[in-house]
Amino acid sequence: MKKILVVDDEPEIRAAIKEVLKEQFSVVTANDGDMALEAVRQEKPDLILTDVLMP
Repeated sequence: MKKILVVDDEPEIRAAIKEVLKEQFSVVTANDGDMALEAVRQEKPDLILTDVLMP
């Protein structure tokens, strides 16, 4: 199963995207850049979806 990393600082957005994708993909989430970098190292996602404007 392909893995997608969803990076967004808003929990509602992360949850909504995960809900839509979870049946066809393995979905990993992160709420900031540091968590995203760690997830990339550990999870090796096939695709990263990220919010452009994050604190």
